[in-house]
Amino acid sequence: MVIWAVAVAVYVIAVLQRTSLGVAGIEATERFGASASVLATFAVVQLLVYAALQIPVGVLLDRFGSRRLLVVGALTMAAGQLALALSTDFTTALLARVLVGAGDAMTFISVLRLVSAWFPARRIPVMSQFTGIVGQLGQVLSAVPLVALLHGPAGRRRSSQPPRSACWPRSSPSPRYGTRRPGPRFACLRPRPGT
Repeated sequence: MVIWAVAVAVYVIAVLQRTSLGVAGIEATERFGASASVLATFAVVQLLVYAALQIPVGVLLDRFGSRRLLVVGALTMAAGQLALALSTDFTTALLARVLVGAGDAMTFISVLRLVSAWFPARRIPVMSQFTGIVGQLGQVLSAVPLVALLHGPAGRRRSSQPPRSACWPRSSPSPRYGTRRPGPRFACLRPRPGT
């Protein structure tokens, strides 16, 4: 059950990344100087990549297994979102969405493979549907918290970067025992000031 929960969490993040651009449409049109119809190219390209990779991903899934593909898919999506966050032109942003689509293509099919491997045959249909339903929480997360991030001081670049759950704990001296003030509790990928 733990393995399934981790896989579903990756799928929730995949859905969040898939739908995050829809929430940031106005900001993206301003940032890239593109019309809404040109910006729709991002979504279309991502879906084309997702669809085109289903058969190759199935072959890779048979060869390497669900766990490896989930890791590679998550890393590919993270690289795509980071590239989108740091991109300043349309071409780079489009290539970033290709990476997000490629990582997304590896996710759901890998989660379904885990469902069929870890649950009894009579529970597979229910768990497959439940996986899809739980994964759609990513849409809710892309709407509510992402909007709050977008309208914060850091703008789109901050919202494109990995969420705090993708950060790692960082040790810092205690104010009681240390001589310097403590730093942030988490170390995350952050944009350079002025970029």
